[in-house]
Amino acid sequence: METNYVKTEKRFSEKTAKEIAAVFESIQTRTSLTPTAVVNHAKNPKSPLHRFFDWNDSTAAEKHRLEQARGLIQSVKIRIQADPDSAPRIVRAFVRISDSKNRSSYKPMLDVLSKKEWRAQLLSDAFEEMEIFERKYRELTELVEVFEAVAKSKRNASEEGGVDEAGPVCRG
Repeated sequence: METNYVKTEKRFSEKTAKEIAAVFESIQTRTSLTPTAVVNHAKNPKSPLHRFFDWNDSTAAEKHRLEQARGLIQSVKIRIQADPDSAPRIVRAFVRISDSKNRSSYKPMLDVLSKKEWRAQLLSDAFEEMEIFERKYRELTELVEVFEAVAKSKRNASEEGGVDEAGPVCRG
């Protein structure tokens, strides 16, 4: 059965998606398809993958340090307890939220939970991530109930003024 690859990324065309997939399939016939195998293939300037990588070690190193910084920010945790009767939970101390200009930054979790606008944005961001999760795993029928629960939660949040299809809704 032939696989129909489609364009989902803004950065390349359907034709490019098919070229990339062909390279991945070729790699897979020789070894496992891993990031290391992809980078090794892409090192060749004639590879169709070559242009998707930053080969300037200075700028690539800077990008890598930014990824390390993101990981460091995300690794700091706090213990919170919603009420005296509930068990404490360990959560990230800082969470990334988007602003109205599609920029994002990290804010202290406790501030985000207590500020209505930031909480609504975090909820909106969470639903966006759940949509990505659903697109990735929708073929697994074992998760249908999870997807239905997320859809119900999103409807409830929308009705309560938490989010709508366009993004966060804040009522003050």
